[in-house]
Amino acid sequence: MNKILIQICAKLGGEPWALEDLPFTKEPTMICAAESYDKKNLRAPLMAFCATFNSLFTKYCSFVKEAKDGNDSSSLLGICLKEALTVVKIFFYFNCKFDFKIFIL
Repeated sequence: MNKILIQICAKLGGEPWALEDLPFTKEPTMICAAESYDKKNLRAPLMAFCATFNSLFTKYCSFVKEAKDGNDSSSLLGICLKEALTVVKIFFYFNCKFDFKIFIL
């Protein structure tokens, strides 16, 4: 029964889990992660990117980019970081300050 209630809470926009009491959570912090996937049988390398934008690290934005025109996966990171500027705008909307830390994993 608890699992169903947690799922309902999450679907309604609630935050059933959060990270608190970490050394860097007392001030606005964004955590970003990037993962590249490049196999020979794929037509192009892929990069997945995810970034948090609230103080409990429960709200996030994620997207996947595909390398085009013969670019390699390292050039995708720059493309993802440019698109992450949108996430910074969302982060500012939630936290009302541009003075924050960014951790890229």
